Amino acid sequence: MLFFTSAFSNLTSSKEIFLNDPPYLPSSPNPKNESINVDVTTILNWTGGDPDPGDTVVYDIYFGTDSNPPYITNSLSITMYNPGRLEYITQYYWRIDAWDNHGFSTTGPIWTFLTVENNPPYLPSNPNPANGSTSVDVNTALSWTGGDPDSHPVVYDIYFGTDSNPPLLATNQSSTIYSPGKLDYNTQYYWRIDAWDSYDNSTTGYVWTFLTVDNNPPYLPSNPNPANGSTGVDVNTHLSWISGDPDIGDTVLYDVYLGIDSNPLIVATNHSSTTYDPGELNSSTQYYWRIDAWDNKGTSTTGPKWTFETAISTNDPPDKPSRPIGRSSGKIRRSYSYSSSTIDPDGDQIFYKFDWDDGTDSGWFGPYSSGETLYLSHVWSTSGSYSIKVKAKDEHDAESLWSDPLPIRMPMNQQSISSLFFRLLTRLTDHLPFKGLLFNSILLKSLTFRLLTDRFLDT
Repeated sequence: MLFFTSAFSNLTSSKEIFLNDPPYLPSSPNPKNESINVDVTTILNWTGGDPDPGDTVVYDIYFGTDSNPPYITNSLSITMYNPGRLEYITQYYWRIDAWDNHGFSTTGPIWTFLTVENNPPYLPSNPNPANGSTSVDVNTALSWTGGDPDSHPVVYDIYFGTDSNPPLLATNQSSTIYSPGKLDYNTQYYWRIDAWDSYDNSTTGYVWTFLTVDNNPPYLPSNPNPANGSTGVDVNTHLSWISGDPDIGDTVLYDVYLGIDSNPLIVATNHSSTTYDPGELNSSTQYYWRIDAWDNKGTSTTGPKWTFETAISTNDPPDKPSRPIGRSSGKIRRSYSYSSSTIDPDGDQIFYKFDWDDGTDSGWFGPYSSGETLYLSHVWSTSGSYSIKVKAKDEHDAESLWSDPLPIRMPMNQQSISSLFFRLLTRLTDHLPFKGLLFNSILLKSLTFRLLTDRFLDT
C-alpha cells in the first residue's frame, strides 16, 4: 500500500492518497489439481493471504461436479473447507475467490480431482451350517466368511426364519458369527447375510437353508411303585418309576407331583433319579402322584396320574420308663436330681414328664433318642412323704404307662433317726469298763445321741 501527501502554502488542508494490493492468488490446493483416488471424506484446503500488512482476507467457495462449479458459501475466514462426504468415482471441480477487507478480490483458478473407486464387500460365503445340511443341532450358531477388498470395516444384516424369503432379524452385526437362540426340532430354516462397508456400499448374499435334528421325547413314565391303586402302603415308602429316552445320549430329569388332591402339586423339579423320598406320609390317607420327564433338549412327556392309600397307623408307644433314680430323702428348699430312661419299640424320639407328687409336674421334656437317659431336678417346699414317677410319649404323642414310683421323705423323720442311734449307742456302752455306773452310761448315751442326731440332720 502506497501513501501520497500534497501540501500547498495557500491551502489550509492536506489530502492523503493510498494504493491497495488485492489478495494473493489462492494456490497449493489439496487435493492437488488433477489428482485421482481422492478419499470421499477429504477436506479442501489451500494457501491464501494478502501482500498488504494488516489486511484480512475471506474466501468464497465454488464446488461441484460441473466444470464451472457453483457458488457454495462466502466469507470463510480460514483456508479450509469440508464439503461433506463425496461420491465414489466422481470428478469434482472447485475454485476459491479471495477478498480483502477493502473490497479487493482475486479470482482463483479452477481445480479438479477424481474420488476413489470403492469396491463393495465380498459376497458372504462358507455358511455354517452348510447350505442344505440336515440334523443340525437346535443350539447351533450361524457363521460365514465376509470382508472387504478395500479393507474397509464391514457390518452385516442377518435375515433368518422358516420362510424361504427370511425376514430381517438383526442389523449392524460386526461379527461373522450370530446365535439365533434355541431352534425348533425337525424344522427347515432359511437365512441370508447382506454385507455393508463403511461407505454404505453393500453386497446381498445368497439364501441358505438347513434342517434341524429330529428329537424324540422321553419315554412315558411307567411301572409305578407303589403300584397304582394299591392300599396299605407304608407311610415311609419311597416312590419309584421307570422312564428314559429313546435318543442315545439324551439325559432325562423328572418333575414330581404328589399330594392328597386328585390334581397333585409339584414337589420336586429337575430330579435326576427314578426314585423319590417324600418323607413320612400320613397314615390312612389317599395320595395322588405323577411324573413328568424332560430331556436335555427341552422336550417333555407328561406321565399318567397314579394313586395309593397308606396303611392304618401301627405306632407303638414307648415302654414304661424305669423307676426314677435319685435320693430318697432330703431337706426342703434344696434341689435334687433324678433320672430315668426308656425304649421306643419303633425307634421314635421320646419326651418325658415327671410327676413330683407335690401338685406339680415337669411338663414334657425332649426329644431324646430311644434309650437316652433324662436328668431333671426339683425342689420341694413342704415337708412330707412323696412318690416320684415318670412317663414317656413318642413323637406321635403315643404315651407310655407311668413308671414305678420312688418314695422319698422331705425331711427324714427325726424319731426314726433317734431310735436307730439309740440302739447303736446302747450296744457300745454295754461294753464300757464303767458298766455299773448307770449315770455315766446315761450321760454318754445322751450326749452321743444328741451329737450324732444334729450332724445327721444337717446333711
